[in-house]
Amino acid sequence: MDDLPVARWMGYTYIAADRASWANFREVGLYELAARAIQTGLRAGVIGEADLWGTDESLWARLRAGEDAALQGQLQLISPRTRFFWDEDAPTFRVSAKLRTIDPDVVIDEHCQPLSARDPGFARHRAEYLNGKQGKWPMRVVAD
Repeated sequence: MDDLPVARWMGYTYIAADRASWANFREVGLYELAARAIQTGLRAGVIGEADLWGTDESLWARLRAGEDAALQGQLQLISPRTRFFWDEDAPTFRVSAKLRTIDPDVVIDEHCQPLSARDPGFARHRAEYLNGKQGKWPMRVVAD
């Protein structure tokens, strides 16, 4: 792209979307609970690998219909009422978020460079975002 302001907008907006959704503390907690429920469902024989390739609706219906007590306990946690807290001392689990950013290439005077090479403010913002969210997050799950 050859428009520095548009490249900045794309870079900052993508980070904002990541922060709001994919790397949102609560959303990451819910993703982890869902993954654990699916793993339990597979181990208990409630679902099979083929169910993973069907619709979400049919997968969740099969999980909810399963008679495995551990699975049902996990499914109850996947709720709008469930809360997540950062807890170094007594986490329910530790989870890493997949962080997503972009560093758009910018062409100026026929030279192509990533935005971070042209804009130190963006480079700093992106690095701080990535550094601030890396590692295992200690999550305590509280069901209401």
